[in-house]
Amino acid sequence: MKKSIIRTAVVVLMLTSFLFLQGCSYQVQLSQRSLIQGIGIDYESGTYRATVQVTQVSNQEENVVTIIKGEGDSAMDALNAVTLFNGKNRCIVTV
Repeated sequence: MKKSIIRTAVVVLMLTSFLFLQGCSYQVQLSQRSLIQGIGIDYESGTYRATVQVTQVSNQEENVVTIIKGEGDSAMDALNAVTLFNGKNRCIVTV
């Protein structure tokens, strides 16, 4: 008797968590993202340089391709500089 009550409570708790804890509540439009087509990282004279080819998606037929460069003490710092310059924190890497 006690086990069936516990099982029922667990099932009810699981079902309510499936209803209220969904991960798709915040949707990001494709125009709010940057599509990364290529990344290059160079190390020269103690500094890392990241060069990123980015496609800006728009509602028009032609998409704009830009090259963004960033520098830093590490490869991650250089990529963070690219993100700060671009202003968009969500990027999609395309192959």
